[in-house]
Amino acid sequence: MASADSDPAIRLQHFATRLIRIARSTHKEHALSSAQYSVMALLNDRPGMSVVELARREGVAHPTMSRLIAGLVKRNFVSRAVDPADKRSGLLRLTTAGAKLYREVAERRIMLFRMLLSQLSPAAIAEILAVVDRLTGTVETAFQNN
Repeated sequence: MASADSDPAIRLQHFATRLIRIARSTHKEHALSSAQYSVMALLNDRPGMSVVELARREGVAHPTMSRLIAGLVKRNFVSRAVDPADKRSGLLRLTTAGAKLYREVAERRIMLFRMLLSQLSPAAIAEILAVVDRLTGTVETAFQNN
C-alpha cells in the first residue's frame, strides 16, 4: 500500500474521514445520526417522498429506511400522510420541530464549510466546486447501484 503522503486517494480519504467526524459533531447534542440528518435534508428539499424513494436515494434497504423513519416519527421530526395515489404508501415530511432542528444543524454545517472555504482564494473555491460537480454524478450513480 502506498503511503498517505504519496497517494492522493489515501490523503482524500483521511481528509473525508476527519471532515465527516467534524460534521457529525454539529448534531451530536441532538442524538441525531448522520443517516437521520441525511434523510431530514432530503425531506427538507423534497417533502412528500416515500420510504421506498428515500431508501433508493440513500442506497439502503427498505427495512433499514423504515426503522430510520420510525425513529424520526417517534421523535416528532417526521410525519407520515397517506399517499392519495397509492394508499399503501406514505408521504413523509418534516414536522415543524423537524424543520427547525434541520435548519439549526444545517446552519452549523454551513458555518463549518464557510470557515474552511474562507482560507482559500476565489479561484481555488471555483476549482473545488467544479471538481465536486464532476464527481457528484459519479458518486450518486455508484451509490445507487450498491
